[in-house]
Amino acid sequence: LTKTFFGCSTTDSFKLVVTPAPRIIFNPIPNLCDNEASINLIARDTTGTAGFGNFIGNGVVGNTFNPASAPVGINTINYTYVTPLGCNGSASQTVKVFSAPRITMPKRLGILAGNSVQINATITGGSNNSFTWNPPTFLDNPLVLNPRSKPINSITYELEAISDSGCISSDTIRIELASTLFIPNAFSPNFDGINDKWVVEDVASVIFLRANVFDRYGKLVHTNFGFRISWDGLFDGKPLPPATYYYVITANDGQTSKNYGGWVQLLR
Repeated sequence: LTKTFFGCSTTDSFKLVVTPAPRIIFNPIPNLCDNEASINLIARDTTGTAGFGNFIGNGVVGNTFNPASAPVGINTINYTYVTPLGCNGSASQTVKVFSAPRITMPKRLGILAGNSVQINATITGGSNNSFTWNPPTFLDNPLVLNPRSKPINSITYELEAISDSGCISSDTIRIELASTLFIPNAFSPNFDGINDKWVVEDVASVIFLRANVFDRYGKLVHTNFGFRISWDGLFDGKPLPPATYYYVITANDGQTSKNYGGWVQLLR
């Protein structure tokens, strides 16, 4: 650098270092369904200059993109890289998020042997969804969304839905056939922790039960209802004497009822 003043001149020099601006490569992001897992975002500076990069956009957490947190449609993700000297570079990519089907149906249903039950399933989200029941065993029409099942044994069904964008969702339902009630014929309510209560339950624990217990004279001494019923040998809060008592248990699956009758021995 030279400066002249009134014919006099002075010269000085300095070193000018030019740092290249970051040049960014941002890898493309594949289209995703909104029920898919997060994916890693990959971008880098090709100049090798030290610095710090940052992703910004809907669904971005750190260096990952979560489609479930982004709106359905096209989302723009920006990446900015800054060097310690303040030089910066940036790049962007777009990612399209598709709506995946959403399946809603009960997890379990219980029926008595010989009955059928309708599976009430709904599918929301997605677009132009198709679906498949697997297996189709015992279904009256596996081509409809709400078929009836009349199983001869308990069975688990999977419903799979696929949108026209290729998004897939699935869910399962268990149909429990209540073919067996466990009804003890004796109990000893002596507070020793062993068989202190008379407990009756459907093996699958899905059928509603109601029990009435009578003494030998026909007097009602206990009533109970629920998916699991029990009796501690009390009547009006007082212990009943050892004897044989008689029960009528009604099992109901919401369609029909079935009665079971028998006796139970109360021991002390």
